[in-house]
Amino acid sequence: MTPLMRSPTVEEAFNIVQVGTVRAGPLMGLSGALGAFGLALGPLLDEIGLQPTTFDDAGNGVRLDKAVRLLALAMERTNCPHFGLLCGQSVRIEDLGIVGRVARNAGDVGSGLRGLILNLHLNGHAFIPVLTTTSDLAELVLRLVVDADGDTDPSIDLGMAIACMAVRTLCGPGWAPVEILLARRAPVSREPYSKFFGAPVQFGREHNAIVFPAAWLKQRVHGANPTKRRLLERELAVVAQRHRLPAATMARRALVSCLARGEVSVQAVAASVGLHPRTLNRRLAGESTSVFELLKEERYRIACDLLANTPLPISEVAATLLYSSIGNFTRAFHAWSGESPSDWRLNHSKPGSMARSSV
Repeated sequence: MTPLMRSPTVEEAFNIVQVGTVRAGPLMGLSGALGAFGLALGPLLDEIGLQPTTFDDAGNGVRLDKAVRLLALAMERTNCPHFGLLCGQSVRIEDLGIVGRVARNAGDVGSGLRGLILNLHLNGHAFIPVLTTTSDLAELVLRLVVDADGDTDPSIDLGMAIACMAVRTLCGPGWAPVEILLARRAPVSREPYSKFFGAPVQFGREHNAIVFPAAWLKQRVHGANPTKRRLLERELAVVAQRHRLPAATMARRALVSCLARGEVSVQAVAASVGLHPRTLNRRLAGESTSVFELLKEERYRIACDLLANTPLPISEVAATLLYSSIGNFTRAFHAWSGESPSDWRLNHSKPGSMARSSV
């Protein structure tokens, strides 16, 4: 008797990655980028401790810390400071899985980007995206959330390159950013960045962001297929229903978004995750935490990132984290780390991050 084959789980069918991992899809440009320098991917995978089959399927999961280390190692071996850009320029929005395919066929650019932001955790957990708008400008902000040893600059470059390619795909060939902000050290040569993004690039900023005219958000997605979108949306609804994040993970992601928007409260976080404040508090209590505790942790993590990787004055770091004064921030940071922000920066900053960057 022929044994019955096990039906794949939703996670297997749609290549959903777990917390702490990312799909291999956004990293599929690694092999080609290394090949341009006469290097093979295999030895680097061995050195990092990844299987040779890691990139056989775009849906395979890769541990975030190993992905960050792999990109840093590739940058080191190629001696190419903009290696992350080279990897990202070949990544299509469809390589982001079903989340990217739904966005690709959205009714308008704003809907496509908001869908990506809402569901990107199904693709991976390296970045938290936030879309903010004024009357004239839109900012697509990307916050790297992985805590890993090693250089995170190529990971930031890769994420920003993929984001730029995604917006360009949704808008069509006539789109161009107004400005690019990068929360990383300035490289020796800025030309590859201005050439790739087609806009002025500022380094050492408080966050990573693509700034572009807000009017593009109302434009129809270039080449979208409404019929295909409806089919994909039904599939995505099944995936999202089955892959709910823990309350603490949802709240952490919401806090990053709220900090970027300049509004941090239980009500704002609850609204971001679609829960009543009492329901959110109850679920967080069940996970032995609270919005207040998570806010402290996220502020500390972001503060360390900005102090180590950018030349932002401490006053601007405090303002980014919505502290009312440098004194309040300094006292909070000392309680977390046992050091003042300035002392911590001296002991942990990366080479080149202390000098103020300019356009």
